[in-house]
Amino acid sequence: MEDFELLQKRWEEAYEAMPKLYDTPDGLIINFTLSEDTDTILFKEPWENFELDDEDEEAKWRLSFFSISKDKPLGYLEYKEALEKLQDFSLMQSEERILIRAMSLKELESLDLKEF
Repeated sequence: MEDFELLQKRWEEAYEAMPKLYDTPDGLIINFTLSEDTDTILFKEPWENFELDDEDEEAKWRLSFFSISKDKPLGYLEYKEALEKLQDFSLMQSEERILIRAMSLKELESLDLKEF
């Protein structure tokens, strides 16, 4: 029971990643960010949780990774690919969201990120 209470506390204190929209020449990018050494809650299917103003507009859903120790972005992955790679770092899940434990710089760099 103590473990569950600890996990629940981590869930309550975790950073909840919210989308940032970028209108680029290549189209709309909807980005979430996961930072080094930070427990983070991500949506499993954010396209189901957030409506776009133009429902017909194609959007690229991405997860960007940021290094606090280097104070710079590390790269990104397409959102679905990122969630697959992050499963091993999951502490707990609900129907709609997943808690990713704080990851080290080395763990983030091992994800084979794409450059911006």
